[in-house]
Formats: sequence, structure tokens, C-alpha cells
Amino acid sequence: MKNEELTIGIIAGTPIDTQMGNEFFKNHGVNTIGKEIATTPEEATTLQVLHQEQLEQKVVERIETLKEQKKIQSICIFFNSLSTAINSNTISSKTRLNIVTPLGSYHDIATRYNNIGVLGANCQAVKGIEEIIKKVNQGAHVVGTGTLKLVKAIEKKEKPVQIIEDTGIASLLKFYEKSKVDTLILGCTHFPYIKKELTKRTTIKIFDPAEDMLRRIQFDTSERMIV
Repeated sequence: MKNEELTIGIIAGTPIDTQMGNEFFKNHGVNTIGKEIATTPEEATTLQVLHQEQLEQKVVERIETLKEQKKIQSICIFFNSLSTAINSNTISSKTRLNIVTPLGSYHDIATRYNNIGVLGANCQAVKGIEEIIKKVNQGAHVVGTGTLKLVKAIEKKEKPVQIIEDTGIASLLKFYEKSKVDTLILGCTHFPYIKKELTKRTTIKIFDPAEDMLRRIQFDTSERMIV
């Protein structure tokens, strides 16, 4: 199978971050096809927090729909908080596809840093990310914040500068700095939308798991190519 024939399936939370995922990977030369599991950030959060069994079934159904439309090489869970609420191994077994999630990225961060900030869409995401970090590095100090308001502002496509001021993120960055945070994980796939503005306002290293997932998908793709 040649590289141009390979397609990555994107599973995301809402139509907006599904579009973000498709655009991110296509801008790096990866063919994608995407499907969301909810229509709004509120619906996605409710599924993660209260209905995880239903959520997992929705993910499987969405993947099967994508498989009917395209020859899928792998599935990317472009939805950080979703990856902490489902069992990707179970889904991989049911769909017979490789599932790429941000979990490996969090694992790597935990081996490199001891003071880690987490900015998530909700506290479910922050909790899940902290658990992964602690399993790798029990001595890590994790400072986490979950805020769905930030997600909703990004979905409205407000200007990043205005979003950071209106949602209190500017003050939050100062809190992270005083907490001696070495790196700040963007624990939601919406948040790279404001990454450039964040880097202007802090010396803390901003970590976007999407970039690491891209590297893993590109490696997987190169392994499958016929030279």
C-alpha cells in the first residue's frame, strides 16, 4: 500500500475539533476522514463523566462508519479527555484497528518533568491525565485546571487574545508560574487554537499532544509503506 492511499480515521468530540483534527493532519500530509461523538462540548462532557459505557459504544460505531467509507490504516482519538474515559485496547480489539491516543504522550512527559501543569476541557480529563503521570512518576507534582468555558469560546472562534483575557487564562498562567510548573499540557484538542498566544505570555513550555501523535502516526505509516 502506498502512502497516498493510507487514511487515518479521526474521532473527536464535536464537529469543530473534528475539523481541527482533519486540518492539522492534512497540513502535515496525512489523509484523514473524521467523525464526532457529540454535537456540543456539553454533550461530550456528559458522556465522559456519566455515561462511559455508552461513550465507548459510540466510538466503536463511529469507527465502523468510517471503515465503510474508506480504507482506514489507524484511528486517532483527537480528543484528549475522551482518551482518558475509554479503554482504547478494547476498542482496538473490537474494530481491529490500531488506536492512537494522547496517552503515550502523557507517559513521555512524566519521564521528563516533575512539575507539570494540565489545562483540560473538564476535570475528568485532568484526573485521567494525572493518573497516567503518577503511574510513571509518583513524585510528580501535577497542577490541573478543567474549564469547559474555554472550549466553548474556541468553538465560537473568538480571537485568542480575547479568549485568554475573558476566560481568566492570563491569570491562570501566573498561577502556574508561581507553582513552578515546568511544562503545561494542553489537555484538549481545542486548545492549540490559543497556543501561539499562550507562548507570548509565559516562559512555561507549552506541550501539544497532537504534535506527538502526528510523529507516531507518521512512523506507523512509514512502517506500512511498500518501498
